[in-house]
Amino acid sequence: MTFARFQSAMSRTEQNGAAYRAHLEASGRAGNPLAIAALEEPPFPDAIDYLWRWCLELRQGLGAGMDGLASITWTALDAWARRTHRKPRPHEVEALFAIDGALREGAATPTNTTRTNDDAPTQALARASQWPSKKAAAAGDP
Repeated sequence: MTFARFQSAMSRTEQNGAAYRAHLEASGRAGNPLAIAALEEPPFPDAIDYLWRWCLELRQGLGAGMDGLASITWTALDAWARRTHRKPRPHEVEALFAIDGALREGAATPTNTTRTNDDAPTQALARASQWPSKKAAAAGDP
């Protein structure tokens, strides 16, 4: 599920309207080693390729709300299965819900892109993005 969290976080739209990945790529091109490290994708588990594609198909009609990405529901899963003539087995349904949860978790914040406990580069980038703006500093805000 690390791959799903990573991909979702990289696609997250920042306040300036650009994807988080675009921000990191620009920083990486400028030589920022933290951005370069944060762009390293975790390995994709080939065994779940079809489940990944199924989850993305399911998510197409879900959209997002004020709390972020909408969850896959049993109703949506049932409608998708009927319309696509698929018959997911119980363990595949469980995996679809798990992948969906990881995608929604990754979309919540770009700091969820870590693959192991060595998340210092990603955390440093997240902290840097929370520094006060020049405008706030000029107004005397800490």
